[in-house]
Amino acid sequence: DTGFSLDIDAFVHLHLIATRDFINGDDDVGDGDSAQMSHGTMTLSTCGGLAPGNLIGVAPGAEYVLAKTEILIKEIRVEEDYWVAGLEWADSMGCDLVSSSLGYTDWHTNPSDYDGNTAPATIAADLAAARGLLVVNAAGNGGCDPLHPSLVIPADGDSVLTVGASDFHGAIAGFSSCGPTFDGRIKPDVVAPGVNVRVAHPRSGQYGSGSGTSFATPLVTGVCALLLQKNPSTSPYALIQTLRETATRADTPAIPYGWGLIQAAEAAGIVRVPPIEAWPNPASSKVTIVISYDEAAGENILRVFTVAGQPVFDTTFNSSRVDWYGLTSGRNRVAAGIYLFWVKTSKREDLLKVAWLPNE
Repeated sequence: DTGFSLDIDAFVHLHLIATRDFINGDDDVGDGDSAQMSHGTMTLSTCGGLAPGNLIGVAPGAEYVLAKTEILIKEIRVEEDYWVAGLEWADSMGCDLVSSSLGYTDWHTNPSDYDGNTAPATIAADLAAARGLLVVNAAGNGGCDPLHPSLVIPADGDSVLTVGASDFHGAIAGFSSCGPTFDGRIKPDVVAPGVNVRVAHPRSGQYGSGSGTSFATPLVTGVCALLLQKNPSTSPYALIQTLRETATRADTPAIPYGWGLIQAAEAAGIVRVPPIEAWPNPASSKVTIVISYDEAAGENILRVFTVAGQPVFDTTFNSSRVDWYGLTSGRNRVAAGIYLFWVKTSKREDLLKVAWLPNE
């Protein structure tokens, strides 16, 4: 990336193995210019940052090496060479993953450059995957028009995990770049949140938000790190396939989403059961208890108690939701206060605390 401000709270616990500045030929990845360090600091914080109460990255316990390869104030060909050199160095350090929120287009003006086999960075990324080093790369921020693909190099690589950006509801971000590649492949592979992502800023150590495929990318790289922690023998190709197969649009992959929004738990083989919910909370006219659909067919129980443990209401239900209107089992209105909701389904039970604040 552009450089990294390592003297901020978000990186106090960073497991840093090595650094290298390929621009200046030394090991100092910081810089006197905060702007030069800004992008790298923000991307690193979303993956490796740890400052409870302010920011927690996806994989703060991973080991990191940092390569400074990008010149902020100009775009020149040698930067792609720096990127390739950084990739070779990462491979020599024994890295498993590369999070790259960079891309090159200015000197790749021929559409055929984006065929997955032509640009130097793309060739290097595919060779790295063959050696066990997966490159996770941003798709770019050029917007999506399939008639005029806007991918950056090396996001066109067939062995590159290319990441687009969505909002936190899974809707594609308007700036997120897409393919197809020159040879007709779908890109990006997956999308992840890239709108108003929590980031750390250089020098000041303050926190804010950033938008771009640059910030979706380290989130996905962090998920890959967690998957490798669970199964260290997973190959780069298997990681790509796993994230594709478990994403939200796996059955109908298409531009601009690719295979869809990543689902980290599903990719790890974790079966997620939605929490039992009570809403609204506080409530004034009714409280709705919601359970998962696969529990709905059983005979489920709802019991309401005062905080002192006095029974208030009792019912059974065989649907995914049940309403309570602030009444006792004898149909009398209850006073305002805190109530305990005990919910038992065919698979689990939970105790919820709800504030009841009637309008009258």
